[in-house]
Amino acid sequence: MQIFNKIFENSGSIDGITIINLDGDILFSAKFNNQLHNYNGNYEMVGKNFKDIYPNLSSKNSTLLQCIELGKPIYIKSQKLEFYDGHCIYINSLSIPIRHGGKIVGAIDISTEDLNSKLYNKKENYIPVEEQQFNDIIRKLGNRTVNIKYKIDDIITNNIEMIRMKKFIKEICDFDISVLITGETGTGKELIAHSLHTESKRQGKPFIVQNCAAIPESLFESIFFGTVKGAFTDSIDNMGLFEMANGGTLFLDEINSMPIYLQSKLLRVLQDKKITRLGSKKVIDVDVRLITAMNKDPIKAIADKELRQDLYYRIGMLKIDVLPLRKRKEDILLLTQYFISKYNIVFSKNIKGISKDLYKKFKNYDWSGNVRELDNLLLLAISMVDKNKEILELNDIIFSNSIQTDEKTFSIDEVEKIGIKNLLNQYEKNIIKITLEKYEYNITKTANALKMPRQTLHRKIKIYEL
Repeated sequence: MQIFNKIFENSGSIDGITIINLDGDILFSAKFNNQLHNYNGNYEMVGKNFKDIYPNLSSKNSTLLQCIELGKPIYIKSQKLEFYDGHCIYINSLSIPIRHGGKIVGAIDISTEDLNSKLYNKKENYIPVEEQQFNDIIRKLGNRTVNIKYKIDDIITNNIEMIRMKKFIKEICDFDISVLITGETGTGKELIAHSLHTESKRQGKPFIVQNCAAIPESLFESIFFGTVKGAFTDSIDNMGLFEMANGGTLFLDEINSMPIYLQSKLLRVLQDKKITRLGSKKVIDVDVRLITAMNKDPIKAIADKELRQDLYYRIGMLKIDVLPLRKRKEDILLLTQYFISKYNIVFSKNIKGISKDLYKKFKNYDWSGNVRELDNLLLLAISMVDKNKEILELNDIIFSNSIQTDEKTFSIDEVEKIGIKNLLNQYEKNIIKITLEKYEYNITKTANALKMPRQTLHRKIKIYEL
């Protein structure tokens, strides 16, 4: 109760509630304070990634991401939310992990605006105590398992090749040999990396995940190899990825996004099993199994000078190629049933299946986003349908390769001709028009239904001449 008293000590009320899954996708958002979201409001946030909405947040300064990673409630006073349009606000935030079947499946955040935020130091170290505590925790992770989300039973399939792949994972899981996982975006490469770790003798040791495309080039060496105090301005003693993963597994996604010069250093670490922190001369022994992944053909990446050939031979000693969803269509219904069960729990719905028309569409769809796209489509649909709905219909699904306004569906080619801004404006106009008609042009009721400020609604009615 002390934490709850803290969070409400300034305002006395809740300003926002957010629920995310393990990937950071927003499953539910209720912002009762207009300062906590952009002008389009709550309805636009569901289905988007948390870090896309608040680009300044990371696992070091976000209570939601910290509580998932550490598995316990996290409270931060005066947490900064910075939006993509430059708008920012400070909040007091309490995040709590959500568990299902003994596993963490997401987190819920309860927040209130920090009305005294102007009194706080708004530099990057605006939460110095909590950030230092977090760094201390990271230093102690040497004997802990980090970020374990999946095991091999989470690979859901009836496809013969995928079943063979699961068998292959069990055969090679204990080999201390690097594994390269290739496959299109959304096929489940990280799921396979998790499975390789959880099936191995390293399962009780750290499992560290890093997407190479997410690291600024200037920070690669410090993130991979660590730093010592004084190595550069404001540097501290900090472990790199290899030290954090020592004894366990390091999974590097989008390995071809790593700068070529650093790839040679990575190769040396794999050969010598030693690293040196930036600013130090001390050599540190590391015992790490490396798993890498990429969504591009490695031979093409070598030809495009994105991947060193000698590194490829080292990391690709064992290779796993993950099938795209369009080549395992017998899994579509199985995966659909899985995601329906999952999101029925999350959104308290009672969906029992999909219509024949929707199943036919699913079977004929190209699934450029693969399993992740199916997951996101069903998440969005189930979150939006009526609570009494039992069968998902074709018109409940918003496919990513088409956008519908009025009675017309626009293909991606047409969208490119029309322009995304004009199309989104038309889409917004139609939604506002339909909602106005539903509430007989009552501005207050329409604004509440759209979760939009009344003055914003007035402005858009004028712009769209409604």
